[in-house]
Order: sequence, then structure tokens, then C-alpha cells
Amino acid sequence: MDKLRTVELYRDDKRKIVAIEAVEFNHAKSKNSCQLYGVLTPIAIVVCTSEGKEVFSADAGTINLDRLKQIHLHLDEMIANACIGLM
Repeated sequence: MDKLRTVELYRDDKRKIVAIEAVEFNHAKSKNSCQLYGVLTPIAIVVCTSEGKEVFSADAGTINLDRLKQIHLHLDEMIANACIGLM
């Protein structure tokens, strides 16, 4: 399973926008070299305000948050941590 990370995209006094991304590292070897590369895949966008939080899919559509939480077990904690200071 990919590791997840949060990246703050925007913040002002009223709102904070955070991207949740999956991070995958891969490697390849040859006789004379070794390559290490990573892939970032957007998972969700979280908009935090003092009234609450909204979660959107990476393409700005609706998202089944319960299904996403089953796939990524620490997603609740990541969203809560991302919204600290506004709620």
C-alpha cells in the first residue's frame, strides 16, 4: 500500500486547503547504475474552515469518504491534523 502525505496548498484566516497524496517509491538496477524514483498520486482535497471540513476527490468530484477510510486506515487522523488551527 502506498504511503500518504498531506501538502498545504493554500491558507488564509478563514480557510485552509490541503491535498492528500499517495507516495510510491520504486527502484531499478542495471549493471552500471541504480535508479530510484517516486510517483505522487492525488487522493483527495480537504477544505478546512471554522465551520467544518469538506473532502473532495482529486478531480473535484464527490468522494465516498467511508470507502476511502477503509483503504487508508489513518485518513481520519490525517484530515484532523490538517485542519488544526481552524476548527
